[in-house]
Amino acid sequence: MDTGLFFPVDDRPRAAESALAVCRRCRVRGICLVEALLVEDPARRYCVVGATTPAERDRLHRTARVAARREAGAAVTSMPGRAAA
Repeated sequence: MDTGLFFPVDDRPRAAESALAVCRRCRVRGICLVEALLVEDPARRYCVVGATTPAERDRLHRTARVAARREAGAAVTSMPGRAAA
């Protein structure tokens, strides 16, 4: 398999379709995606990983950050001795 498939030369969704199709059939795609989200520098996202494009991983990362902030805020306001906001 040509690994260049996973590194499309442009950002058009169609350019990544072949790589996405390969990833969707892979039994370790979830592991791949988690690894990318944990170690990938958000400023340097490129290529298809875990059946996602860089733009899709950006959205996942932002959503996770917002959820973590929300959770942290809820934990602080529910601490004993703290007035609820």
